[in-house]
Amino acid sequence: MIEYNSELQDFDYIPISYKKLVSLEMTDQIRDTLSNLNAKLTQIETKLKKEILERLELLNRKIKDGSDWINDHDIEITITFYLKEDDHDFIEEKSDNIMTVLHESFYIGKNWKFGICDGVNHNTRHSCKKNSTEEEFHCWTYHGLYDHTRLSLFDLARIGSFDVDINVFYQTGMINL
Repeated sequence: MIEYNSELQDFDYIPISYKKLVSLEMTDQIRDTLSNLNAKLTQIETKLKKEILERLELLNRKIKDGSDWINDHDIEITITFYLKEDDHDFIEEKSDNIMTVLHESFYIGKNWKFGICDGVNHNTRHSCKKNSTEEEFHCWTYHGLYDHTRLSLFDLARIGSFDVDINVFYQTGMINL
């Protein structure tokens, strides 16, 4: 049995308990759920890349111009994952039912080669396809869920929804008096 201690995170999330799970077998239904999650995250990353590139172009123009107060910037992506409403650990009275939150920062140019939105296959773990001999494409965010959090593949199948926030930070840098 695995239990998670929410004190280790700086946000509140659902403690995962396997006591109530009937089976930890990787069923076709779980594989399909994981493939669907990976596909949706891949789609979102494609849209995010377009949005981020537009923001970076505008920010870099402002900095290069020099007449604006901005001389630096940062872009942060926050992706919050929520438990399915029909999951046994879902608490109706709890407003969020957050399973985990991923944070990605961008302080890079147009040609980044690693990380969110990079289009690279980050499959280091498994294939959702039963008896698959070909490597399945995993976007950075999906990889981050199973490799950079304490969630198992079975936990990932319990995700019911997610939302994405793009935060742009305009910075002046050090201002001498």
